[in-house]
Amino acid sequence: MRKLAFWLVLWLATGPVLAAHAACAASTAPARCQAIHAGEASCTDVPGADKRACLDTFTPASDCRRDRDRPRCEALQKAQQACDTEQGEARRLCVLAQLPQRDCARAPDRARCARQAEAEAACLGQLGAVERQCVSRRLQQTP
Repeated sequence: MRKLAFWLVLWLATGPVLAAHAACAASTAPARCQAIHAGEASCTDVPGADKRACLDTFTPASDCRRDRDRPRCEALQKAQQACDTEQGEARRLCVLAQLPQRDCARAPDRARCARQAEAEAACLGQLGAVERQCVSRRLQQTP
């Protein structure tokens, strides 16, 4: 009976992850399929209009070579893999914690870039319009 309970708990914990990988193995674009499933796993609890913003933020590109911000794209892929056992808000927070801070070394206005990064860090975990409003308020508070 204990073995059955163990396997049931294990299946419930890893079932969705394994199902996504199995479904993607037969896909014509398995890397893109896995990226989409990673984004969806991060946004399972997000309702309505904010879901699109969540998916845009947490779905990594299947190939980072053509991405505008290649280091962030690669970091997002690694973070999604590292947080593979989580779902919903716990997964989003795990992914955000794994991502590197914004690099302001090459920014034209380093002080502004640093303020923006600080405001985004303070609004961590919020999505869509709520996040944009939070960042905007934080930027208005700083001189």
